[in-house]
Amino acid sequence: MTRSRDDARVFTLLSWIPGEDLEHLLPELSRDPQYACGFQAGEILRRIHEASDHPVQDWYDRYRTVMEPQLDAFRRIKALFEGSECVLRYLEKHYELLKTRPLCPLHEDYHIGNLILNSEKLFVIDWHPVYFNNLGDPWYAFHCLRTEYPAFASGQIDGYFHGAVPEEFWQLFAFYYSADILSSLSG
Repeated sequence: MTRSRDDARVFTLLSWIPGEDLEHLLPELSRDPQYACGFQAGEILRRIHEASDHPVQDWYDRYRTVMEPQLDAFRRIKALFEGSECVLRYLEKHYELLKTRPLCPLHEDYHIGNLILNSEKLFVIDWHPVYFNNLGDPWYAFHCLRTEYPAFASGQIDGYFHGAVPEEFWQLFAFYYSADILSSLSG
């Protein structure tokens, strides 16, 4: 980022990455190449998260401050569906999982539309703060995981954890994924 001499403007210099985003490419790939792309995406995500010393801060309060108004909006618009009360109870019961989560650099929109495949190498684009100023629980990044491509999703999780997925991950994955779905329904 560069500021102009009069500090009236800020410029960001970006380089062009040739290739195709995975959102358009994955449907054309068979299972094995999808898995390989997912594995590479998981490894990249892990490297992003390892870019700091992972201090434990108050992720619980930061997350609730952002998400509670969105979940309240979901309740108010009566967008309830069969089972939504069960999902809301799950979220309330499992907020405690957030209390000891480390913080790290986040790409808050880490999904297949922001991954560019150039030959056989993936690149990450569109690093913009959304809710948490690019700092949060590393596992929060999985709230954008696209499950309609199971081979890619499996690959991403395997690439991130190198085959040793902790049990707590699945509880947090269910938590973040559910909260994201409900908040998106509230508009």
